[in-house]
Amino acid sequence: MNHTFKWQGRHDGDGEAHQRIHHIMNKTQHAEFALIGFSSDEGVKRNKGRVGAADAPDAIRTQLANLPIHRPVSLVDLGTVTCEYENLEQAQTELAEQVANSLQNGLKPIVLGGGHEVAFGSFNGLFQYVQA
Repeated sequence: MNHTFKWQGRHDGDGEAHQRIHHIMNKTQHAEFALIGFSSDEGVKRNKGRVGAADAPDAIRTQLANLPIHRPVSLVDLGTVTCEYENLEQAQTELAEQVANSLQNGLKPIVLGGGHEVAFGSFNGLFQYVQA
Protein backbone atom coordinates (compact mmCIF):
# COMPACT_ATOMS: atom_id res chain seq x y z
CA MET A 1 0.00 0.00 0.00
CA ASN A 2 1.21 3.43 -0.95
CA HIS A 3 0.62 6.25 1.60
CA THR A 4 2.20 9.23 -0.13
CA PHE A 5 -0.78 11.56 -0.60
CA LYS A 6 -0.61 14.70 1.55
CA TRP A 7 -4.04 15.94 2.63
CA GLN A 8 -4.06 19.73 2.36
CA GLY A 9 -6.31 22.48 1.10
CA ARG A 10 -7.94 25.76 1.86
CA HIS A 11 -8.34 27.06 5.35
CA ASP A 12 -11.18 29.56 5.83
CA GLY A 13 -10.97 29.76 9.60
CA ASP A 14 -11.04 27.76 12.78
CA GLY A 15 -14.05 25.89 14.13
CA GLU A 16 -16.55 23.38 12.82
CA ALA A 17 -18.24 25.83 10.45
CA HIS A 18 -15.02 26.08 8.45
CA GLN A 19 -14.01 22.42 8.31
CA ARG A 20 -13.17 20.72 5.03
CA ILE A 21 -12.33 17.09 4.26
CA HIS A 22 -8.58 17.67 4.57
CA HIS A 23 -9.11 19.00 8.12
CA ILE A 24 -10.75 15.79 9.37
CA MET A 25 -8.90 13.12 7.39
CA ASN A 26 -7.12 10.57 9.61
CA LYS A 27 -7.99 12.50 12.79
CA THR A 28 -9.87 9.77 14.65
CA GLN A 29 -9.07 6.28 15.86
CA HIS A 30 -12.52 4.92 15.03
CA ALA A 31 -13.46 6.21 11.61
CA GLU A 32 -16.76 5.54 9.88
CA PHE A 33 -15.44 5.46 6.30
CA ALA A 34 -12.17 4.22 4.78
CA LEU A 35 -10.76 5.50 1.50
CA ILE A 36 -8.81 2.92 -0.49
CA GLY A 37 -7.12 3.97 -3.71
CA PHE A 38 -6.62 1.59 -6.64
CA SER A 39 -3.97 2.74 -9.10
CA SER A 40 -3.88 0.73 -12.30
CA ASP A 41 -3.71 1.23 -16.05
CA GLU A 42 -3.37 -2.48 -16.73
CA GLY A 43 -7.06 -3.15 -17.44
CA VAL A 44 -7.16 -0.20 -19.82
CA LYS A 45 -3.98 -1.42 -21.58
CA ARG A 46 -5.36 -4.95 -21.96
CA ASN A 47 -8.49 -3.52 -23.59
CA LYS A 48 -6.43 -1.21 -25.82
CA GLY A 49 -7.84 1.92 -24.22
CA ARG A 50 -6.26 5.21 -23.20
CA VAL A 51 -4.11 5.02 -20.09
CA GLY A 52 -4.40 7.50 -17.25
CA ALA A 53 -6.69 5.68 -14.82
CA ALA A 54 -3.71 5.01 -12.55
CA ASP A 55 -3.64 8.72 -11.67
CA ALA A 56 -7.27 8.73 -10.54
CA PRO A 57 -6.95 7.96 -6.79
CA ASP A 58 -4.83 11.02 -6.01
CA ALA A 59 -6.75 13.19 -8.49
CA ILE A 60 -9.96 12.28 -6.65
CA ARG A 61 -8.32 12.93 -3.27
CA THR A 62 -7.20 16.36 -4.48
CA GLN A 63 -10.79 17.25 -5.38
CA LEU A 64 -12.20 15.81 -2.13
CA ALA A 65 -9.74 17.70 0.06
CA ASN A 66 -11.50 21.06 -0.20
CA LEU A 67 -15.08 19.84 0.10
CA PRO A 68 -16.83 21.38 3.11
CA ILE A 69 -18.13 19.27 5.99
CA HIS A 70 -21.89 19.70 6.51
CA ARG A 71 -22.41 17.00 9.12
CA PRO A 72 -20.13 15.08 11.48
CA VAL A 73 -18.21 12.39 9.63
CA SER A 74 -14.98 10.51 10.27
CA LEU A 75 -12.66 9.37 7.52
CA VAL A 76 -9.41 7.46 7.30
CA ASP A 77 -7.24 7.14 4.20
CA LEU A 78 -5.74 3.64 3.99
CA GLY A 79 -3.54 4.49 1.02
CA THR A 80 -3.41 3.14 -2.52
CA VAL A 81 -3.06 -0.36 -3.90
CA THR A 82 -0.79 -0.08 -6.93
CA CYS A 83 -0.70 -2.48 -9.86
CA GLU A 84 2.97 -3.19 -10.53
CA TYR A 85 4.67 -5.08 -13.35
CA GLU A 86 1.37 -5.67 -15.19
CA ASN A 87 0.19 -7.93 -12.35
CA LEU A 88 -3.47 -6.85 -12.30
CA GLU A 89 -4.67 -10.04 -10.64
CA GLN A 90 -2.33 -9.55 -7.68
CA ALA A 91 -3.40 -5.92 -7.30
CA GLN A 92 -7.07 -6.94 -7.36
CA THR A 93 -6.37 -9.56 -4.68
CA GLU A 94 -4.72 -6.91 -2.52
CA LEU A 95 -7.67 -4.56 -3.06
CA ALA A 96 -10.08 -7.34 -2.07
CA GLU A 97 -8.12 -7.90 1.14
CA GLN A 98 -8.22 -4.19 1.97
CA VAL A 99 -11.99 -4.02 1.37
CA ALA A 100 -12.64 -7.16 3.44
CA ASN A 101 -10.39 -5.94 6.28
CA SER A 102 -12.14 -2.58 6.31
CA LEU A 103 -15.55 -4.21 6.58
CA GLN A 104 -14.33 -6.58 9.31
CA ASN A 105 -13.12 -3.55 11.27
CA GLY A 106 -16.48 -1.79 11.01
CA LEU A 107 -15.42 0.66 8.31
CA LYS A 108 -17.40 1.44 5.18
CA PRO A 109 -14.85 1.26 2.35
CA ILE A 110 -14.88 3.74 -0.51
CA VAL A 111 -12.63 2.64 -3.38
CA LEU A 112 -11.06 5.41 -5.44
CA GLY A 113 -9.94 4.46 -8.89
CA GLY A 114 -10.33 5.25 -12.51
CA GLY A 115 -10.63 1.99 -14.42
CA HIS A 116 -13.32 -0.66 -14.45
CA GLU A 117 -10.92 -3.14 -12.86
CA VAL A 118 -11.74 -1.65 -9.43
CA ALA A 119 -15.08 -3.45 -9.58
CA PHE A 120 -13.63 -6.97 -9.48
CA GLY A 121 -11.37 -6.34 -6.47
CA SER A 122 -14.13 -4.44 -4.65
CA PHE A 123 -16.66 -7.21 -5.22
CA ASN A 124 -14.22 -9.91 -4.14
CA GLY A 125 -13.55 -8.03 -0.90
CA LEU A 126 -17.25 -7.76 -0.19
CA PHE A 127 -17.72 -11.44 -1.07
CA GLN A 128 -14.89 -12.47 1.30
CA TYR A 129 -16.51 -10.43 4.05
CA VAL A 130 -19.98 -11.97 3.70
CA GLN A 131 -18.49 -15.48 3.44
CA ALA A 132 -16.66 -15.15 6.78
